[in-house]
Amino acid sequence: MDRVDGVSLVASDIAAGKPVVVLEDAADPAVGSVVCAAGTATAPLIAFTIRHTTGFVQVPLIQAHCDRLNLPPMSGGDHGGPCAGQRVSVDARDGVTTGISASDRARTIRVLADPHATADALARPGHVVPLCVPDGGVLRRPGRCEAAADLAALAGLPPAGVLSDVVSTEDRGELARRDELRAFAGRHDMRLVTVTDLVRYRRRTEARLIRSTEEAVPTQLGTFRAISYDSWPDGSRHVALTMGNLGDGQHVSVWLHHECPAGTVLGTLGCLCRQRLDAGLTAIATKGRGALRYLRRPTDEPDPPLTCPNRKGCQTEPRDGATAALILADLGIPDPLVGRRTVAEEEDTSWPHGIRPHRSTISTWLGSGRRWPRSRAE
Repeated sequence: MDRVDGVSLVASDIAAGKPVVVLEDAADPAVGSVVCAAGTATAPLIAFTIRHTTGFVQVPLIQAHCDRLNLPPMSGGDHGGPCAGQRVSVDARDGVTTGISASDRARTIRVLADPHATADALARPGHVVPLCVPDGGVLRRPGRCEAAADLAALAGLPPAGVLSDVVSTEDRGELARRDELRAFAGRHDMRLVTVTDLVRYRRRTEARLIRSTEEAVPTQLGTFRAISYDSWPDGSRHVALTMGNLGDGQHVSVWLHHECPAGTVLGTLGCLCRQRLDAGLTAIATKGRGALRYLRRPTDEPDPPLTCPNRKGCQTEPRDGATAALILADLGIPDPLVGRRTVAEEEDTSWPHGIRPHRSTISTWLGSGRRWPRSRAE
């Protein structure tokens, strides 16, 4: 049975001091960790973690906590790889003996999670390894370490997690894989969540846009109003091009386009992106009223290729749905996320030809993560 629990249920267990399993489903091979919140660490919980994992217990912390506790990198330089974020190992200065027991490590972990703790509360080196995760968590780097800190924050606790990789009982010397992790979670009545599900959840519930600039842009089709938005936490900057009086936002032609330098800037014939962008702007100019949203890639993603990978147009994922909806809301156009169905979405100009949303399906797609339904004309 495919056992994957909802993020909100997982966060509830984390808040209650229970461990969960986090599966890094995008990895090859897919491995997982026992994860809990650092602020709720107890001797029995850490003992359970040590018993069923490698025993190498790490504590993901955000950058601000690492700075406050004076936790420098373990290595003299960041050479990449899975250990790049490791900081100098520590023990709690008070309340521990050898530092290696489950109770001693639990004490050290709670000190690391304490928002009022200072650098003097820790002795170096020690038996617990802190990990520095990037601001934005899984939205900046989709990994188990980031997921541990994110789940603690979602549980209403300090953004400090605990994780250790689950070992296989079927293949000695190896880490447990996807099917064994699901069986392990079921055997110990633990909830399981994938990193991908956590990314989708956060993108759907935490997307933030800040309107930064606004100016008139004269074009051959007429003058558009260009509004730029800074996106948190990925740092990308999106643009909305509007024309005419949007009024109450009812029955406004709305178009969506995604960044494709090969098509929209260089005009390559290898894809239809330029044609689709021109079609959207022309349709708006013809009607004298409408909006086109131009979504760009996160700043931490690789530069887009100079050749479009899909001749029919650059495709996107449901993760962009919340950003697109927030732009609509800022423009005063009814927000699809709240189930209103009055926006006339002419065509998603980033999707392959023939895939276009019906007027009554916008909120359904954003809420479910499904792709747009195909047109009846196909």
